[in-house]
Amino acid sequence: MKRHDITNQKFNKLTAVEYVKGKVGIKAKWLCFCDCGNTRLVDTNALMNGTLKNCGKCHDGNRGKYADLTSLTFGRWFVIKLYGYDKYNKPLYLCRCKCGTEKTVPKQALIDSSSRSCGCLQLDTATKHNETKTRLYSIWHNMKDRCYREKHHSYHRYGGRGIKVCDEWLHDFMAFKKWAYENGYDDKAKRGVHTIERINNDGNYEPSNCKWISIQEQYKNRCVKNQYMK
Repeated sequence: MKRHDITNQKFNKLTAVEYVKGKVGIKAKWLCFCDCGNTRLVDTNALMNGTLKNCGKCHDGNRGKYADLTSLTFGRWFVIKLYGYDKYNKPLYLCRCKCGTEKTVPKQALIDSSSRSCGCLQLDTATKHNETKTRLYSIWHNMKDRCYREKHHSYHRYGGRGIKVCDEWLHDFMAFKKWAYENGYDDKAKRGVHTIERINNDGNYEPSNCKWISIQEQYKNRCVKNQYMK
């Protein structure tokens, strides 16, 4: 039976965006974009006969205010267009930063301000406060490098294993600095006294999973982990 193409057609609050073939024993469905900004997979019949009129989450907050982010500005981001969807069917937008950098950014990251620039805002903030040459800034920068720069010599033990830096720290050095001082960091201490350690070796760099320990303790822990992995 020939499939009826309803791409870009609107049914109540739902707009059919893409036809998604189902696996064996599972019906094919349409990926739909709701007026409130959510996405949902919907059966063709449910769309066409009006059984389902929205995503079912339209009552959440004021999401209707952000149904489409195109041409809006969030921090230093200017939203160019809807780029696509991630593996969880969440919207991704192509954005241009004030500095000229273009990048795809999750819709929710724009709305909740967890992403406000390509990274230049944080660098400008750190530069403004004369932080870029501090020891703590180097710790923050190296922490991100280990997780996101594939050419880093330790990437295979961090980013290569899926270790990430939480959004709170990844996009804001000053937030990391605040946590550091509230949790015992002392920039006047000797080098190697305060190094950042993840409590759960398989967990991410985030406030609840990090602490400050000495380089000697780091080395001992690494030896124990290596023995355990053999």
